[in-house]
Amino acid sequence: MGSCQLVGRIIARSSLLTLKEKEMLELVALGRADKEIAIKLELSEHTVKAHLQNIRGKLGASNRTHCVSIAISMVLDEWYAEETNLRSLTFGGPPPHSSRGRETP
Repeated sequence: MGSCQLVGRIIARSSLLTLKEKEMLELVALGRADKEIAIKLELSEHTVKAHLQNIRGKLGASNRTHCVSIAISMVLDEWYAEETNLRSLTFGGPPPHSSRGRETP
């Protein structure tokens, strides 16, 4: 799986965004311009720009790249929380951590 596909899968898990916003953000992550996004989603460029502005507002992002970065971070945080909860149920406690945030053996 390529990194672009991975980014798309990660963004798809975001619970904060609507389906249309997720589709747009995935295309942004792939480096698509507003015009390309508009054609792909059969929308006007104006509508794409409005949706992207809404996404920036929801995520507190300053630009398109920041939107993608925040969305990925949010989803990774959700995954970590889910994994921690599953491990605490299975092993009776959270996973051990080193000072670098990696699991210790």
